[in-house]
Amino acid sequence: MKKIGIISLLMLFLAGCRDTGPEMISVKGGTFLMGCTDDEESNYFAGWEKPVHEVTLSGYKIGKFLITQAQWRKVMGATPNVPAGCDDCPITNVSWDDITGLTGNYPQPAVVQFTTIEAEDFVKHPKGTEEDHGFKYKVRFTVPERYADKAVLKTLQQRFVTTLQSWYFQNPDDEPMEDYSSLPPEKAVKAIADSWKAKYNEEIRKEADDPKPDWTTFWEFNYSNTIPFVNETLLQLQTETYQFLGGAHGTRWFSCHLFNLQTGETYTRDDIFKPEAAARIHRLLLNYWEVESLREVGFIEDNIWTENTAFAVMPRGITYLYSDYELGSYALGCTKVTIPYDIILPYLREGTPVWEVAKSYVTDDSETLHAPAPATVPETTPMDNDQFLLLMDKIYYNLPASVMPVLETLKMNKGWNPKLSNFTH
Repeated sequence: MKKIGIISLLMLFLAGCRDTGPEMISVKGGTFLMGCTDDEESNYFAGWEKPVHEVTLSGYKIGKFLITQAQWRKVMGATPNVPAGCDDCPITNVSWDDITGLTGNYPQPAVVQFTTIEAEDFVKHPKGTEEDHGFKYKVRFTVPERYADKAVLKTLQQRFVTTLQSWYFQNPDDEPMEDYSSLPPEKAVKAIADSWKAKYNEEIRKEADDPKPDWTTFWEFNYSNTIPFVNETLLQLQTETYQFLGGAHGTRWFSCHLFNLQTGETYTRDDIFKPEAAARIHRLLLNYWEVESLREVGFIEDNIWTENTAFAVMPRGITYLYSDYELGSYALGCTKVTIPYDIILPYLREGTPVWEVAKSYVTDDSETLHAPAPATVPETTPMDNDQFLLLMDKIYYNLPASVMPVLETLKMNKGWNPKLSNFTH
């Protein structure tokens, strides 16, 4: 594994040594599991690789070809290969120190490394009749652990902790919760969880003081977060929380926070979208669903894109996330809608990091998604589904408002039902 990793780094940093210029392949970022379990330690891995943990990498480009001995010698003046003399053979037997010497003059991308803190506990209610009667919580908290800019790292950690602390339920007459964002993340998680338990025990004491309480306090809190997108300039945080404080059911909701990795500050909707984008995106979101069916369950059109609507930058588009009750009744549930970058690009502020992401995606994939069919393909061969959807989306959602009544007539008379990701005809 270690040698493979070293060769990969060589490919990544030395592709530019080819005389014809760098030939690179894009690798999309993502999250994977790294490390080993106790059972694997003795058979396959060293103990220092424990525990199993999530690692998130931003997207990067890697050299298409292995680095040859000739390329290594051109930069370093010598080759460690034994035997040497095969200019076209790949370089081998190099260490991490060798590579850093070779790549010292190459700019390296900023990389954020994350750690995941998990915490859960259960406080049984004194009068609980079932094992789960009481207060239980579960936290799975992913937070930046390492970053080259220490000041930005501290800001990010504080803002991540704030997302965990901010969703906690409080009565209007409660004392303000202590701010734990300045604590190291692991200590902050413990302090916040302890405050939850203290709050629950306080509620139990209120029950005990009431001679005839008409309620029994059973609570459940769950929190998790993910990093669906990260690159050299942006970090997207998405949180999901569940809270049950009694009643017919609990409530689940989302929040999204997009961070600038140069400053640690949070982007707002106005930072990302053009002022005139609201009406267009509102229509995009409306047409994703069958609007008639949403009205039947209490859908409110005006709530579909407000300043409080959660949205996240994703690898293939911008996703809008709607929590329980945000669009209508509880029956509607939580909903997610992704608008592809091909569609939403015209409404993004040009030159912003999000616009750059969208532009890069459209450019990288445009040849694949929009290439015309070969001339030899029979006319009866259907268009590729992705090509069809993107074409129809671009036509429908970029037309002026004046022609919309005509399209609505087509919809009623011809059965054409325009939606963002589905067409019936």
